[in-house]
Amino acid sequence: MNIIINYKQYQATRGLLYWNQKDLNQRAEVAKSTIGDFERGARNLRIKTMQKLVRVFEENSIRFKSKRNRIFLEKNHNIIK
Repeated sequence: MNIIINYKQYQATRGLLYWNQKDLNQRAEVAKSTIGDFERGARNLRIKTMQKLVRVFEENSIRFKSKRNRIFLEKNHNIIK
């Protein structure tokens, strides 16, 4: 399933991981300017870029769940990396 998150959900997710923009830039291989613009709500991401971010979040214990056309996130503390 393709998960689409908005910039506020993205900020919350990054916060749960205690990552800064540089951390995400290095892990997802997405330009820092793209990350910064998206975080400010100044840009929408391409689906491919969005999926990169979601994949990196999921690989680092974040789970996205869709319920009634809404996306919820949770951190799985049982995953050890």
